[in-house]
Amino acid sequence: MGRNVGNPDAIHGEIKWPLPHPQPPAEMAIAAPEPQQTLTQENMKQRRRRIIFLQQGLNRWGEQTRIEKHKFL
Repeated sequence: MGRNVGNPDAIHGEIKWPLPHPQPPAEMAIAAPEPQQTLTQENMKQRRRRIIFLQQGLNRWGEQTRIEKHKFL
């Protein structure tokens, strides 16, 4: 038997859990907020189309994704 059996430090060396979270640099804290993405008419159309595809059990490329239950009964 090894002498480190059952010792949690044996695997990870000196790493203690939980690790302290590193502080972000000060200049990151005052960065400008991300601009809110606005949905254009084209985006809305694509999104609606994708939702309809998914509801029909198809993915974006028209491939079957939903398993049709009646085929296996």
